[in-house]
Amino acid sequence: MDTLIQNDPFQNSVFEEQSIDGTGNNQSNPDYGAAGSPLSDIAPLGYADGFSTPAGENRPNPRTISNAISQQNEDIPDPRGLTNFIWAWGQFLDHDLDLTPEGSDPIDIQVPTGDPWLDPLGTGNVTIPMDDSEVIDGTGTGVGNPRQLPNVITSWIDGSNVYGSDEERTDFLRTFDGGRLKTSEGELLPFNDGDVDNDNPTQQDPTDLFVAGDVRANENSVLTSLHTLFMREHNRIADALAEAHPDWSDEQIFQRARQINIALMQDITYSEYLPALLGENALPDYTGYDPNINPNISRTFSSAAFRLGHTQLSSEILRLDVDGEVIPEGNLTLSEVFFPGGAVLQEAGIDPIIRGISSSVSQQVDNKLIDDVRNLLFGFGPNVSGRDLAAINIQRGRHNGLADYNTIREAFGLPRVTSFAEITSDVDKQATLENLYGDVDNIDFFVGMLAEDLLPGASVGESVAAVLTYQFQQLRDGDRFYYENTFTPEEIAIIRNTRLSDIIRRNTDTTIIQDNVFSLINDGTAGDDLLNGGLGDDTLNGLAGNDTINGFAGNDLIDGGAGNDEMNGGTGDDTYVVDSTGDMITEDPDAGTDTVESSINYILGDNLENLTLTGSNNLFGVGNTLNNQLLGNTANNALIGLAGDDTIDGVLGTTRCWVVLEMILMSLIALGI
Repeated sequence: MDTLIQNDPFQNSVFEEQSIDGTGNNQSNPDYGAAGSPLSDIAPLGYADGFSTPAGENRPNPRTISNAISQQNEDIPDPRGLTNFIWAWGQFLDHDLDLTPEGSDPIDIQVPTGDPWLDPLGTGNVTIPMDDSEVIDGTGTGVGNPRQLPNVITSWIDGSNVYGSDEERTDFLRTFDGGRLKTSEGELLPFNDGDVDNDNPTQQDPTDLFVAGDVRANENSVLTSLHTLFMREHNRIADALAEAHPDWSDEQIFQRARQINIALMQDITYSEYLPALLGENALPDYTGYDPNINPNISRTFSSAAFRLGHTQLSSEILRLDVDGEVIPEGNLTLSEVFFPGGAVLQEAGIDPIIRGISSSVSQQVDNKLIDDVRNLLFGFGPNVSGRDLAAINIQRGRHNGLADYNTIREAFGLPRVTSFAEITSDVDKQATLENLYGDVDNIDFFVGMLAEDLLPGASVGESVAAVLTYQFQQLRDGDRFYYENTFTPEEIAIIRNTRLSDIIRRNTDTTIIQDNVFSLINDGTAGDDLLNGGLGDDTLNGLAGNDTINGFAGNDLIDGGAGNDEMNGGTGDDTYVVDSTGDMITEDPDAGTDTVESSINYILGDNLENLTLTGSNNLFGVGNTLNNQLLGNTANNALIGLAGDDTIDGVLGTTRCWVVLEMILMSLIALGI
């Protein structure tokens, strides 16, 4: 970070301050991306009357659809090992991009009588309460003037979730001393003084709620933790700038720290988050700023596509100490982290939550939602109400005028489907969709997009990928202040080499965390890589090159790949894959029961318990003084146990087994095997 800190962009007036409300980014169209701009319409609108009445008037009740396709009865982990950080960053990012407030017109969803989760007594009186979206005044009057929806925060990736989208909120957050942001005890976010606007659906005392750049910062403790993390990063940068430039004013320090912090958030989004979710190279390379692009958030993105995170939620939020053990205060259920006020973070801080979400696997992107967000029941007697995010998202899409699934696919450059089998290879899901909708041209987009098979190398289907790729390319290429368009080449290199894990390490007490916090499955390159795991059960693949791989805590799978690799699994029951005589494994005493899977002749080193020979070659396998388990492959093996209470199994091949034959061992060592 030295160059970023030492450089003085205020020399020769080269620094341009980015407005808080997003205006002026596009100099020809200063309202592009500004707070209060309308959501853009990429797809034709689906209002039943063409301008205001809900879409899908002949589709089933949203709760009926949810019950048929969204009930989740088991854990469905992401098949690519994405962690719970994927939805946490997605929500944090979303709250930097769009907010369409609810209005005052109720659009409650009637829960079907006898619903087994929300109306088990068959009262017929249960509803899922919700209000219609706010509409821009003067719109929705006719076919030529359909309802337009406002985005009351900036569309840009500009840290509005940290700094706000209006000067009044920003001023509340600032200390106006040393360029810093306000904090409360424990380096947490500042508390409300009662006068700052905040979402508060549970009607808590406003002074029990934190204040951040976005009004939704208190929605859950995971989200609040990320707000806190980037407040701390701003202050860390500000302190370094103040030390390096004692002549700078508070305003100069604040604006430069803000600029750097925004750049880090942009790079994390484009270099880590989107590749984890959409796969590598989903977006084309950056070629420079295009002033002809309108980056406004699209109605499809806001009302459906970027709600995919609701399907990724897990029922439990782990809270881990620095060694990966659950803290004495325990883990949290998802319901415990929603609108808890300051209590949860005051109790144990943000560190255990950040360690937990980076060490646990998220749920797969599909139609399923966990009970915590699909089958919540509130109240008693005649005032019972329910909560179902799947049904709410369907209802929201209809009232926001989203077109049907096929029409939106076509608008984003995808072919229309002609059968339910083209949506999903799951025959049961095909039948469910057909029973619900009857026609592929009548599907709610939220349902259809989540029903799709996942793209190879991605964790989403092609419709979600198309909408997200379009939106994030617009946001990047249409942003005059995007970091690759404003920083020097040296500064860009530093930003690119800073990962979210680095920001976590320097702003918390966390030292053990995998380099890529968005996944527990991480690959190296063709070069000589350093790969670090974290507190979870990592899969680390070095691929080619002479790699150094550290698993740290957790039950890790470490495969160095081609080359002579150095591997250390740390604590936990680790598995090593060996394919070269130059591979070296280091294990500490009493650090778990570890297994080596070797396709070459192999002698177990110190502190390694088990050996499994793989492949089809005739191999030797030699134990050590521990109690070993030695397994051969299907060929003819020689397995030597040495001292210890060993278990030796030749599997299918012809195997010769010795428990103690030191002379033969010495001969083998002399032969270099």
